[in-house]
Amino acid sequence: VNIVLRKYGKSALYYGFNEQDSIDTDFAFILEYITQHYRTVTLDELSEFFHYSKPYLSSLFKKNMNQTFVTVLRNIKMRHALDFLANTKKAIEEIGIEVGYNSTDHFSRSFKQYNHCSPSEFRKKIREQQEDSEIFVRYSLPATKSFQLLELA
Repeated sequence: VNIVLRKYGKSALYYGFNEQDSIDTDFAFILEYITQHYRTVTLDELSEFFHYSKPYLSSLFKKNMNQTFVTVLRNIKMRHALDFLANTKKAIEEIGIEVGYNSTDHFSRSFKQYNHCSPSEFRKKIREQQEDSEIFVRYSLPATKSFQLLELA
């Protein structure tokens, strides 16, 4: 199956890249696999699944993204962590496990390195921003042509 995709899958593009910045078709499939399995994927697993050597896979990451496998994987995990922190009430420990970290300390250190704040600080900032934006005022021009103040909650 991989051989067929490699030969005939030239139309595949990685999300976030335009046609001029398209990446190798093989690499697009690798990124899709990582996106689906980011919690547990390893370079060894990718190597076995796609039948590439680890050095070759590493070179594909450098060539296509100018990043290492570890950096790409961490970025994917952090995007998911940001989403969970902003949109759920899950505990930080639970989010760390959900995005593939075995230790809350490791998750918190990685998060702080990536986002320049702790997960709890990020959640607090997001909650404050959400509270500020929940009640906003807009003016509308009804049929009477007089302005009414509408409060949206």
